[in-house]
This record gives sequence, structure tokens and C-alpha cells, in this order.
Amino acid sequence: VHELPLYVKRFRDEYPEVELQVEYRRAAQVYSEMIDGRIDLGLVAYPKRRKGLVIHSFWRDRLVVICAPNHPLSREFSVTVEDLAKHPMVGFEPDLPTRQAIEKTFERAGVKMNQVLDLDNVDTVKKAVEIGSGFAIVPMRTVDQELEAGRLRAVMFNDQDCWRSLGILGKRSRAMTPAMREFVRILTNGRLLKGPVTMPV
Repeated sequence: VHELPLYVKRFRDEYPEVELQVEYRRAAQVYSEMIDGRIDLGLVAYPKRRKGLVIHSFWRDRLVVICAPNHPLSREFSVTVEDLAKHPMVGFEPDLPTRQAIEKTFERAGVKMNQVLDLDNVDTVKKAVEIGSGFAIVPMRTVDQELEAGRLRAVMFNDQDCWRSLGILGKRSRAMTPAMREFVRILTNGRLLKGPVTMPV
């Protein structure tokens, strides 16, 4: 939702004759509709291998801790999982890939998350953090405006694996149209769809 609009605008500027329709779905539904052939491409966080699908690398974004300016964590430069367990956390619903990745980070450290509020998208998570409901862990690129305006503080998270990967799903048995290839090219910053960019599954 946050990364896509600029790419969509660029595609529409370059190819105004192509009809591009973008819809938001939960990850499980994106996989289901891709496998059934109901959509041309799917964009998901933490892409998973599925029979009949191909994954194209799109982006990696560092996860950071965000909190209100008056939160105790706002005075820190970086924090550990153990530090975070001492404070209430606002986060994503259990079925969302970002929530599952964050849970694994806490599990690796042997620490339990103190999540007090489950929300379904990053905008509501940010709003809850702004009003003091707790801290959250979100992708860095999703909080640019709030950090610039001073509504939130970002603290580095001391975990080497704390990255969110984004992937583009394609159907293995379906050839890409020229329009689809150009959209994927724009999303992948102009890289050719060859070699390590494409991962068959």
C-alpha cells in the first residue's frame, strides 16, 4: 500500500493505454487468486513458495521500532528484543506475514511479545502508537511522513534478520504479456527478469 503508488503512477505515465487495476487483499487470498488464475500478478510481504508460482524479488525494507515522542524507548538509539518485552506492543493480526516474522524474532530470543492490540494494517498501527497505546515494529519506509513531522520516533532494532522482503508473484504456467513484464520491470527498478531475480517454485 505504501510502496506501490509511485510505481503505479510511473507505469500509467509510460503506458497510458494499458488498463491497470490494483486491489488490496490479505496474503492468503493473493496466493489463492494467483493459483486460480484470477489475477495477473500478486504483491506480498515475505513471499512463500507455492506450487505453480514464480517469485520475483521486489524490495527489502528494514523493520524499526516506532513509539510516541514521550515514550521511554524514544530516548534510546537502539534496542534489543529483551528491552522491548518490558513494554506494551501494538502490532498486526496473527495471520499477517509481518506479524509472523516479528513473532519468530521474539521466539529466537526466547522472549514473549507483550502485544496488547492486534490491528490489520500499518496505518492503524501507526495511529495507535501516536496516541500512546504502545510501541510497534514496522517497515521503515512506512513511517517517513510521521518521523519528519515529529509525530513518531524511530529506534533501531538490534536484530540482523529484521527485514521485510516483498515479492511479486506470477503464475508459472502463464506467459507474461508485454504489459505485465513492463510493470514487473518498473517494480524491480529496471532489472531484467533473468538470473537471481526470478525464483521458480
